[in-house]
Amino acid sequence: MLDNYKNKKVLIFGNTGFKGSWLTLWLTTLNANVFGYSHKMYPHYELLNLNNKVKTYFYDVRNLEKVKEVIKEVKPDIIFDLHAQPIVSLSYSDPVETYEINVIGTLNILEAIRTCHQPYISLFITTDKVYLDQGHLSYRESDELGGYDLYACSKVCIENIVNSYKKSFLDDILIATCRSGNCIGGGDWGVDRLIPDMMRAFSKKEKFKLRNPHYVRPWSYILDTLSGYLMLGENLFQKGNEYEGAWNFGPDVSSCISTHEIVNQSINYWSDLKSIQKNDYLGYDIQKPVFHETKILMIDSTKARVLLGWSPKFDIGDTIIETMYWYKQFYTNNKIITLDQIYEYNKR
Repeated sequence: MLDNYKNKKVLIFGNTGFKGSWLTLWLTTLNANVFGYSHKMYPHYELLNLNNKVKTYFYDVRNLEKVKEVIKEVKPDIIFDLHAQPIVSLSYSDPVETYEINVIGTLNILEAIRTCHQPYISLFITTDKVYLDQGHLSYRESDELGGYDLYACSKVCIENIVNSYKKSFLDDILIATCRSGNCIGGGDWGVDRLIPDMMRAFSKKEKFKLRNPHYVRPWSYILDTLSGYLMLGENLFQKGNEYEGAWNFGPDVSSCISTHEIVNQSINYWSDLKSIQKNDYLGYDIQKPVFHETKILMIDSTKARVLLGWSPKFDIGDTIIETMYWYKQFYTNNKIITLDQIYEYNKR
């Protein structure tokens, strides 16, 4: 599996973020020649000491000339574009920056690919939130796109810009977009995200404020999600344009549970987390929602299962255990087990 990445030049936009740091480390174990482009260093990437192993260009993706300069210099075989302003709440407080980073940043990457005639393969990571909320149980790639909130809308813009550039200029470049669920795993300290917010409350000995306790999401283990991206890239290497287009990478329906259930299962596994509860009777402080979010969101990954042979290896129980085990090792033993979990995933 994934042999095609050996000795390939891989350029990851957003390589120092949560997903990017896991993907960067995994690709180094596959003997890929990895390069990164990011505007700053994030904690997990720094803890992994990846900056001493991977050449990263610290520039703003909104700077077209720098994007061109890096693509010309690296001459990548494949680009993974994970760069983003990914937080829904921040898209409401600063919509202009969200659109500049997400939309203009993607436009710059596409324009650089067009003018530099590199690379051969490009994967753009969007989100499960691009679908128009129609009350479906689960959304497929052929369903209508929507984008109610500002973050989701910025990602719909990306889907449309990628498609437009592909049709207009990039017929000889293999391009796909990836729509994944709510990705969880160790090393995430993003703001207004369920697991990171829990861990911050735990580390600061504070009570946890739970937002939207009954909202359901497609929770995916970080390595399940990334394995989908990598398998799609490999199939583009091997089989070409029949693997272009949009792809969902989400969990089984049984792994689509509420935020409240995620918190409860986490505490059941790691009893020390009881400290974040208000008390044994009342449970949690409930934070009233201040912006719109879809109540129930699921995505159908039949296409990836049938055509790629991809499927999630971890159900929601295993996903929570692996995630909590990472944080438990970090907070109680000061250990970073990211590489160990990648090796164990490969065996599984």
